[in-house]
Amino acid sequence: MKKLPVSIAVVFFIFFSCKKDSLPEVTTKTISSIKTNSALSGENVISDGGDIISARGICWSLKENPTIADGKTNDGTGSGVFESILSGLFPNTTYLARAYATNSLGTTYGSEVVFTTRNKNVLVTDGDSRTDGWNCSYKYPYWPLLSLEESFDIYNTAFGGLTTADLVSRAEDNVDPKLSISSRLNIVVFWAGVNDIAVQDLPASTAYNNLVSYCTARKAKGWKVIVCTEVSMKGIGSGGVCDSLRTLLNDSIRANWVGFADGIADLAAHKSIGYIGAYKDTSFFCDGIHLTNAGTVCVAEMISNAVNALINGEVR
Repeated sequence: MKKLPVSIAVVFFIFFSCKKDSLPEVTTKTISSIKTNSALSGENVISDGGDIISARGICWSLKENPTIADGKTNDGTGSGVFESILSGLFPNTTYLARAYATNSLGTTYGSEVVFTTRNKNVLVTDGDSRTDGWNCSYKYPYWPLLSLEESFDIYNTAFGGLTTADLVSRAEDNVDPKLSISSRLNIVVFWAGVNDIAVQDLPASTAYNNLVSYCTARKAKGWKVIVCTEVSMKGIGSGGVCDSLRTLLNDSIRANWVGFADGIADLAAHKSIGYIGAYKDTSFFCDGIHLTNAGTVCVAEMISNAVNALINGEVR
């Protein structure tokens, strides 16, 4: 093997020994999927500066030129395209954000972008004692376990012992005042019928007609309405017959909810609380009517899914 002349070897040595690493280069893309308390951003580390990218992400602040000393994400290492989820934001607030990338020489930032989070939403749960949380350790629907994708001011306007007709007559004074013109979404979740069928021995058709009237009136006021089907129930002196009768109410809701509501939480479809005779399971029902903590968790999950569907526009 031929050896390089000494002069050429010296040139190569000087060239490579003088070559220095530099700061990385990163770009910020447009903020998208903006919600009340989160947003999505895409970034691209287009150059690592000849060194390893040890950290990258996006940082944000209420002021110009945010840095990694402000709110930030940590989205791994290396060059290339990546996404960041900004979380813990405040509703209806304007933020400035920019991507960052760090190597051994320091941190550089991409261009600055501005975005404003959405207004906070309003969520009202209305109904009878199942919604009110009577005889349970936790108030329905066990809010700490809900995983809503946006921030809400939450109100529970339910009252025990009410029929669907009672709820229709009181909603204008108890529910409608909670509606906020400045909010992005005003959602009311309506769950009722057990007192009609299991206590008052009224036909399922009566409960259904009242339920439609309730939902239609709320929509006219500006609410987005989620209607719930009825879970298992033990009737007074019915020998369990009403548990079968409530399926008539549920069938009507499932077949027609699109005509009077904006979403459905099909609680009766839940494998633990919806089947005929489920009220006998003391793991989920504390007295054949009202739910235990485990039962409220089942409801909370299904309500959460229905609300998130409205947030994401998955239903009309």
